[in-house]
Amino acid sequence: MDERPVYYPERCQNCQTCVVRERCPTNAYQETLNTRKCFGCGMCTYSCPYAAFEMKHGKIPFKTDDKIIEVPIICRQSDIKRARELADELKKRIQNGEFYIKQW
Repeated sequence: MDERPVYYPERCQNCQTCVVRERCPTNAYQETLNTRKCFGCGMCTYSCPYAAFEMKHGKIPFKTDDKIIEVPIICRQSDIKRARELADELKKRIQNGEFYIKQW
């Protein structure tokens, strides 16, 4: 299973200041999602107000006061195998000078 987000261009509102473009730690999103740069952190799914990005990890029920809401799982921290793969990939990108952290 590919753990990276799915991009739905029809949902994109072409915001003048794209929050996803500003927050993506690997600059994987410009006009499209570059899956070679993306390592599946989920920042785009969290940031886009128009839900142009989705990650298919499912949802968990969360009880608040008297109602239950479903909260999407953005990044599965319990998936230790995938977490190690992501950490190794990130380490390689840092060592190769391919990882740029934007200040926001």
